[in-house]
Amino acid sequence: MDFSPNADHEAIREGIRRVCADFPDEYWAKKDADHEFPWDFYDKLAEGGWVGMAIPTEYGGGGQGITEASIMLEEIAASGAAMNGCSAVHLSVFGMEPVRKYGSPELAAEVLPRVAAG
Repeated sequence: MDFSPNADHEAIREGIRRVCADFPDEYWAKKDADHEFPWDFYDKLAEGGWVGMAIPTEYGGGGQGITEASIMLEEIAASGAAMNGCSAVHLSVFGMEPVRKYGSPELAAEVLPRVAAG
């Protein structure tokens, strides 16, 4: 398996940095202090197709792999969002892998498009 960075990986990093630039440290501190889910952050990621990036294209996702999703999460964490930001999208990425790999076609058709859409 080749983990060397490539142009697609850099495009993911740049795209996520642009999204995260709208959510400064103060935003995350307030969400943490108020015990609130960052819906506006999640919605912004969903609008950009990032939430479903590891879901196959036939289900409305981006068709990327776990390596690419990990790059996304790395950039979210590095932005200052840390685990607050990553936790907002973990389930949409890693939680759907078992559905994608082992779920019935009916389950995949029911769940994956909804997750990909945010």
